[in-house]
Amino acid sequence: MQSFKWALDNGQWRARIATIQDAFDASAASAGKSRGSVDFVREFYARVVPGIDGPFRRAGDARAIAPRPLLVINGDSDANTPIAGVRLSVRSGEAPSTKRRTHPTSCSSSCRRTRRIA
Repeated sequence: MQSFKWALDNGQWRARIATIQDAFDASAASAGKSRGSVDFVREFYARVVPGIDGPFRRAGDARAIAPRPLLVINGDSDANTPIAGVRLSVRSGEAPSTKRRTHPTSCSSSCRRTRRIA
């Protein structure tokens, strides 16, 4: 779970681009653009996955999952998914009025408690 917009806005896009470096470099060369430009990264994303950094592909996607249970596991040094972007995504999925939900005491025996990371 990551906000591509957050990654672009905070200069944290390089590790993710490195996973598709050949395609990115070929696209930059054919467009005559600099490979180190965040503006070209936005153009590239727009061509490959339109809207990935737009209103339907952002940290708020977690709201589409809520209130169903969701476990997000992420290392604090994962260059492809920086923890600050994950925390933003997790916070956006929380209930707007409470921000922290309590575990109901009347849950069934099959219910499993999970720890919140953000």
